[in-house]
Amino acid sequence: YKIYHEFNKLQNECSEKIINLGAKAANAQNLLHVLYDHPYMSLNYISKKLDITRQTAKNLADDLVKLDIVKPCILKVKAEKLTRNQQGIKFEKYIKLFE
Repeated sequence: YKIYHEFNKLQNECSEKIINLGAKAANAQNLLHVLYDHPYMSLNYISKKLDITRQTAKNLADDLVKLDIVKPCILKVKAEKLTRNQQGIKFEKYIKLFE
């Protein structure tokens, strides 16, 4: 019950902040919905998931960081036999609801 209320509060706070992004608000809202399923995301994953360029994904992630919705992070991503560090974001406030 507590998680439900905290989740709704977080969802409302994030949506209110996103509205201020103007033309970027639709992409930001789509990203927010994806973050609920994948609270850690690389910029490459964001660009693929939202069908936007990597630069647009970076700009969108930067906007959400500035709005204090997500935090920047470095993710270790395995590709074939290599592990690479990639820039990404984490939805820390959402993750903390379940700790």
